[in-house]
Amino acid sequence: MSLSLQDGRTLCIHQDAERTARSIAQFSEKDARTYVKAAAKFKEYMDVFIAPATYCRPHPAMEAMAKMNSHEIGRDLQALQPMSPRAIVEELFENEHVRTFFLYASCMWGLDYDLEGLGFLVPLYLNRAANYRLVVGGTHHLAHVMSKVLYKNGGMIIGPKPVSKIVIENGRAKGVETEDGYYYEAGKFIVSSLNPHQTFLELVGEKHLEPDFVVRTNDYKWEKTSFFHVHMALTEAPEFKAAENNPEVAKSFIHLFDYESYQELIDHFDAIRMGEVRDAGFNSCFPTLHDPSQAPAGKHTILLEEFAAPLRFFSEKDWLKMKREVVDHMLKDWQIYAPNMTWDNVIAHNIQTPLDVAYRHPDMKEGGWAEGAMMLSMHDRFRPVPEIANYRIPDVKNMYICSSNLHSCGGIGRGSSYNCFKKIVEDFDLPKIWEEKGREY
Repeated sequence: MSLSLQDGRTLCIHQDAERTARSIAQFSEKDARTYVKAAAKFKEYMDVFIAPATYCRPHPAMEAMAKMNSHEIGRDLQALQPMSPRAIVEELFENEHVRTFFLYASCMWGLDYDLEGLGFLVPLYLNRAANYRLVVGGTHHLAHVMSKVLYKNGGMIIGPKPVSKIVIENGRAKGVETEDGYYYEAGKFIVSSLNPHQTFLELVGEKHLEPDFVVRTNDYKWEKTSFFHVHMALTEAPEFKAAENNPEVAKSFIHLFDYESYQELIDHFDAIRMGEVRDAGFNSCFPTLHDPSQAPAGKHTILLEEFAAPLRFFSEKDWLKMKREVVDHMLKDWQIYAPNMTWDNVIAHNIQTPLDVAYRHPDMKEGGWAEGAMMLSMHDRFRPVPEIANYRIPDVKNMYICSSNLHSCGGIGRGSSYNCFKKIVEDFDLPKIWEEKGREY
């Protein structure tokens, strides 16, 4: 991951902390030394606490606190918890460009920059910035591979067939009805990956749920931010001006552009909360630089991403109008850093606003990415609400839930579906594969 500035300077993050430190040293020797120490600490935090906690169900409050207090790393993470991403970044680093990079990296997966209470997630996201992974063939290929595993084991995918009702009889989930009138009976159980409003209020129905649970579900909070996504097919790869002095820039998986100061990033975050749209910084990702199989020989694909206000701030007409405006400003600003990035270099493109996300994925109610806000009152054992944080609905037998509206929130490898699987295995007395020799989780 890298940050490019208009004066040609770049900040590059590598898996090797020493290489990253040499890049940071262009801006601050002190920040370079700090990063080497912080990177080692954050890796230890990941290995000892954060990664294992991702792939298990959340613990009760007192049990979790005792476990954290029993270990030096746990105590370090508890000290970070009340801090906001901004406070942590400003405590660690002094240079504004270094701060810009690490605050963006801390917040690009759903954290608000001034949110207090989830500071222990900042080491996760800063560690991730140096350790991104790419699925060969693309994430669409991954979905196909997973579907093959499902079919191989006797499963079936039926779609597109929206579910209209989860049938409950005598307090037990019996099956589902689809909008076209078909009924599918459940052999053992039902699992929903939809958001809490869809699963409980629309499909299960309030009459099968406790009144207090219905109230808390109605109070579920949605994300405060979303993204503009622009997918492009290119004739040639971007030719970065900064690569003349630093060839490594051209190899960066994710590039961050158009934030010339720390305050510009803060102002962008604040504008989004107010429902404002402005020309601002963005990131871009180039899969084909690392996986040529995702495009014809010599051609390339890219993804441009810019923070946006959630769906509720604008009408359908407004979002449609923004589509061309946003991509035009991205290309115009991008040419400052890569002059060949003009419309002549674009073979085809597709623009997705929060409106498009909500249409395509109805579970993403505000066009977000995690089926709900990331905040202390909706995290860990409180996500989505305490009664169902263990992936099972207490009022309905054989009814389970998964996906990013539960611990461990959003992201393809964040563990919520795996944790739901673990709960089902325990309830039905199936082999606990995670206890096999050689498995970490």
